[in-house]
Order: sequence, then structure tokens, then C-alpha cells
Amino acid sequence: MAAYTFKQLPPGKLLIQLLEKKFTGLLVVRPSGSVISIGFFEGRPVSYEIAGADMNIESLREAMLLLFVDSAHSFEMQSSAVAPEKGHSPLSIIREGVLTHYTKERLIGEARELLKGKLTFVEGYDAYLPLYQFEPNELSVINELSETPSTARELAERTSVPLHRVIGVLYVLALTRLITLYSEAVIIEQPQEDLSDEARALLEELKAALAAMESDNIFERFGVSPSVTTEEVEKKFREKARKFHPDVLQHKGLSAHRALAASYFEKLTEVYNVLHDPKERERLKVAPVSKEDQEDVRKILEAEMSYQKALIHFRRKEYSEAEEYMKTAVQNAPDDGSYLGLWAWITYINPASNKDAIRDSIKRALIEAVELAKREATLHFYLGRVLVDGGQTGSAIQHFKRALAINPEYIEASRELRMIERNKTKENSLMSKTGAFLNIFKKK
Repeated sequence: MAAYTFKQLPPGKLLIQLLEKKFTGLLVVRPSGSVISIGFFEGRPVSYEIAGADMNIESLREAMLLLFVDSAHSFEMQSSAVAPEKGHSPLSIIREGVLTHYTKERLIGEARELLKGKLTFVEGYDAYLPLYQFEPNELSVINELSETPSTARELAERTSVPLHRVIGVLYVLALTRLITLYSEAVIIEQPQEDLSDEARALLEELKAALAAMESDNIFERFGVSPSVTTEEVEKKFREKARKFHPDVLQHKGLSAHRALAASYFEKLTEVYNVLHDPKERERLKVAPVSKEDQEDVRKILEAEMSYQKALIHFRRKEYSEAEEYMKTAVQNAPDDGSYLGLWAWITYINPASNKDAIRDSIKRALIEAVELAKREATLHFYLGRVLVDGGQTGSAIQHFKRALAINPEYIEASRELRMIERNKTKENSLMSKTGAFLNIFKKK
């Protein structure tokens, strides 16, 4: 049986493909010198065997998670009799595998198309969410996305969840096509008319199919795996043509939506003409990463690594070293308010800096950082401290209060407000005593 690599078909996508095709047989993987054979019945994992290396695996779930480790390079699918059991849903395993076993480099490499624009949910997504067993911070990302189409970075800023984890949540949802790149054309409201339940359902299917055409992966646009044959491509095209051809929609009472169907059918035909060619399919199995995408991924990773190194030096109070690493992070990710804000603060408190000379430029940088990441309490605190030093107490109070509104347990911001209030009380008391003393000298 031929071996395929997880670079051609990542483990999450593979498990979804097996589920959709109701695969019955063995999935054989060889991570870390061992051989793992996982039995599937109608697309769901039901059993496992491990041979080779001494591995302490006590459950089917643990065995499944080994598909996501970096040492698992290739897999084989073998026809085999498997006992008919109900099996497990792979969705929660995919979530755990991607979010706990993937390196940041691998995650961003596979999910790079999710960084290209705003994302939105497809209809009916909420019915599937309980199957993933998302954690509370991951659900906060999902709740934000359900409110409005957003980029990964926007979601990270609004939820305070690290960007790489936000990308992980989005990637998991994208594997089951619950989210799609946001397209104005997809959600244009069509003329409304009285529709039968059958016609309404068909219209929703058409909209979902058109949204799928926004994918950068040509196999996903057509709804097939990279291992698809010419015969399967032809069969899939006939199925879609019988369902979504403009003439078919007209006969189903959807004549007002003929233009939508024509747009979809044109894109479908273009994809079919490419995938029908075996040589072209082979070339597209491992889609090349553009130089632009490679550069974006490199910058994101370098920014994150520089940020982590800066934090280590910052905690050690090695401010000059921390400042240099944060400078690199800002250069690679200039639109990240968290990076810009931390660089500004470290530069300001660095004993080697002249605070009076740089205060105005640091204040401008922190104002920009707050605009980029409005819901990051720490940035408001940093700006408040700089404003206090500059004598702008009134503005500083507003930012300390904003930090507390975002994070009511922000102790440092609360302490700064108490100090400002105490100083005001002392000033008022002193003014009162001074005034009483001066009254002695007033002429009667």
C-alpha cells in the first residue's frame, strides 16, 4: 500500500476525510520508531495496536494524538475487517492534537490562508461546537467571531488570547469548513420570495458551496482529497452540476437566484478543468508556498521568538537586551499593539534612557499601541504611568480606570489611582492650612 505524507494531507484533514468517506480499515502511522495501527469503522476510530518502541499508551485517544506529533511523517491506509462499533468522534481529538502537539511553525504553515483576511462562520456551525470540547478561552475567540467577521489578529486583540492559539482555534474550525474567508459577494441578500423548505435548503447549500470557492486550496474548493482520481473528479462534477446548475435552480423555483448559481457554476467548471488533468493534480498535491507567504510566516515567527526572549531579559531587569529584542519584534510585526507597547515601556524604564528626553515619543508610541490593541489592560497602565510622570494626571486617571474596566483585578492600576487620590488629599489639606495661616496677615 502506498504511503502518503502528512505534508500532503495533514492529520486533521485526513481524519475529516476518513469520516466523510466512512472509511473502514486500518490507518498505519510510524512515529518515533513505533508502528501504530488504528482501526476505523465507517470513518470513526474504534481500536488501536502499537508495535516497536516501548510507549506507554493506555487509551485510543492517546494513540490518536500521536498522529499530530512531528515524528509522524507518513501514513498508510489498509483495507481490513474491523469490528462494527460505534466509534469515537474525531473532532475533539483534532482540537487537542492541533492545539497541544503542533509547533507554532507547523501551525502557521498549515493555516497560512487564515491570515489573509477576515473570517466568518457558515450557517449551522453552532450545532458542531460541543463535539470539539473547546476550553473557555477558546470559546471566547469563537464568541467574538460569531459577532462579526474578523481577522485572527483582531480576535487576539479583543480576547487577549495569544495570536498563535487564536490561529489554532480557527484552523480546527476550518478543517470541518465551519468558517470561511469573508466575502461581501457571498452574503449579498438575494430577492426574497416564498420558498418551499426544499428550495430554501438548496439555496443555503448553494451559498455554502460558493463560500467554499474562496479557499486557496483547489481540492477544498471542489470538495475532494488530493488523492482523488480522474473518475472521482468527473463523478463529483456531475453531482454538483445536477444540483446547482442555473437551469436546475430555475426549475426548483429559484429563478431569482440564477445569477448566484451561474457565478458558482463558472468557478466550478474552472476547478474541474484543472483537476481533471492527472498531471496537474499531481503538481497541486503539495501546493508551493509563495515567497510572500513564506516571508509573512517568517516575520510572525521571528516576532514571537523575539518577544519571548525579551520577556526573559525583562524579568531579569536586563532592560537594554530586552529593548533590542522588542525592537526586532516590532520591526517584524509593526501592527501588533502588544509588541509596540512593551517595547515603548521597556525603553522608557531602562536606566540607560533619558526619560525627560524621550517621554513625548514614548507617549505617542503607547497611544498608537492602545489604538492597535484597545482591550489590553497593560498598555493603558503603561500609558497612565508615563502621563503621570509628565504631569498629565487627569489623562492618566482615565487610562488607569480603563485598565481596571478591562481587568478588574489589575492591582497595579488600582494602586496608582489610590496614590493619585492620596496626593490630591494632601495637596488640598496643605492649601487649606496655608490659606488659614495667610489670613492672619490680612488687614482687618
